[in-house]
Amino acid sequence: MSDTTGLTHDEILRTIRRHTVAVVPEIDSARIVPERTLDELGCNSIDRAEILTGVLEELDVDLPLEKLTSGATVEELARLMGEHR
Repeated sequence: MSDTTGLTHDEILRTIRRHTVAVVPEIDSARIVPERTLDELGCNSIDRAEILTGVLEELDVDLPLEKLTSGATVEELARLMGEHR
């Protein structure tokens, strides 16, 4: 795991964007904006779990997936992850 002490909110957003494109490559990264949900981007429940698990592991965030609801926007996900680093 990496040290995320100095991680900014924008870096968390970039990490979410990178993992989303890695899991669902057909999603254009320009569509992954803070106001959208992963559902709106076309991610199914398995995609979401894989994306969020990867982000949580990379950022060394201890947060149960159940806290990251499918209706949360990318912004809300990033904020929640930032609060639990």
